[in-house]
Amino acid sequence: MVGYGNPPTLLHAVGASVWLEDYCLAIRDSFVDWLDLQKNLTPIGAGDHASFTDAGYSALDVAETALWLNPNYHATSDTVGTLTISMIADVTRLALASVASLAGLDTSRVPGPPVIPEVLLARNYPNPFGPSTHIPFALPGMRTRTRYVVAVLDPAGRTVKILEEGRTGEEPLQKEVVWDGTNERGKRAACGVYLCSLRCGRESRVRKIVLIR
Repeated sequence: MVGYGNPPTLLHAVGASVWLEDYCLAIRDSFVDWLDLQKNLTPIGAGDHASFTDAGYSALDVAETALWLNPNYHATSDTVGTLTISMIADVTRLALASVASLAGLDTSRVPGPPVIPEVLLARNYPNPFGPSTHIPFALPGMRTRTRYVVAVLDPAGRTVKILEEGRTGEEPLQKEVVWDGTNERGKRAACGVYLCSLRCGRESRVRKIVLIR
C-alpha cells in the first residue's frame, strides 16, 4: 500500500489474526532481515483485511507506509516517480515468502532483489506528449558513489532542463522523473524534438522525445 518514503513497514492484525504478525516477523528474520518491520500497537479494524477477519478468517494487512505520511496519496502527483520501489519490492517478497512458507513451499525460490546490470534509460511515456511525460531510469549498485544526471537537451545538445541529479549507492536505483515541458526558467519549451539524457560517470544514454501541445 502507498509506498512513500522509508518508514517502518506496519503489520495490522485483529483478534485471531495476531499469530500472523509473529509469523511474518519470523519470516522477516530469516528472509528479509534488512526490512524495518513493526507490529501496529493499535490494530485497525478497517482495511483490505477487514472483510476476511469479519468472515472468520485470519488475515493480515501489511502496509509499507501509513496513508497520512504520503502527501501525494490520491492526488495527481501520486505517480511511480514518487514511490519507493525498492521498499515495495521488499514488502512484496516478504508477503510471497510468508505465503510460500505457510503452504510448505521452499522460500529460497522466492526472487531476491532485482539485479540491474547497467545504466538503463527506458522509453518515456507518453511519447509524443503534452503537457508532461514520465521518464523511467535505473542505475546499478556501485561501491563508489558516482554522480548521475537526468536532463532534457535540445537537438544541439544544450541543456533545456535538469530533471534530477544525485549520486549512486551500493543498492540499485529505480526511479521515474517527469518533464512538464518547461525549461530551467520555468517557461514553456517550444514544440519539437528533444533529447532525454542520462549520464552516470562515464556512461551515458540518450532517447528522443517529442513535445506537442
